[in-house]
Amino acid sequence: MRTHSPMTATVPFYRARLSRGFRHCIAALLLVDCAPSAGFAQEPVPREHAHRCEVAIAQAQRDELSIKDRRPWAIGSLPTCGPAAGLAIAELIHGTRFSNDQATLDSLTQVTLRFTDGAVFNEALSIADDRAASVVARILAVRTLIYAFQPFHRLSYEQITGAGATGIPNCVGSQLGSDSRSPGAPIRPDGRSLVVALASRLVADKSEPKELRAAASCVSVLID
Repeated sequence: MRTHSPMTATVPFYRARLSRGFRHCIAALLLVDCAPSAGFAQEPVPREHAHRCEVAIAQAQRDELSIKDRRPWAIGSLPTCGPAAGLAIAELIHGTRFSNDQATLDSLTQVTLRFTDGAVFNEALSIADDRAASVVARILAVRTLIYAFQPFHRLSYEQITGAGATGIPNCVGSQLGSDSRSPGAPIRPDGRSLVVALASRLVADKSEPKELRAAASCVSVLID
């Protein structure tokens, strides 16, 4: 059994909330200004938009559908839906931590370029540090952690892992002109330092997969 380091042992703090009364609180989360995150001024969500978000969240959570079936419109709509959407995205990411389906994981986690949320951040931090998770899931979790603090660079899987001809990661990717993220729940105050510490440890550990170490090296380039 793997023993988690003190840094990540308490990270998935939200999971107890996912199964108990989750759907009953969606409307409240969407219709009122709840727990604004530092640095973001959240406005009350119009009722029509709140209804669309509630439908999108319910669709994203349908257990009988594969991630691919849920993704096309529901997951793409979640970044504008606040903290309730953050819980839904975190739950989806948690459910794919052992998957090797690069295309599906890439599509699911790419939405975090447009959305910053504490539950999503904590799940990504847990997966990135979990040797039992798939290498693909860990790499894309590292990208999610980068996006939490650096929204100006869109990174493909190939770029962040150095899968091109040079074998060197491209940590710049496609540069974006502005921060277009929507806020969810706040990220923990020590989040940046936890990401930097984790990335430094992954880069230094030669027993970790080469592609993961390459992705982790982008942390020092973009957010350290």
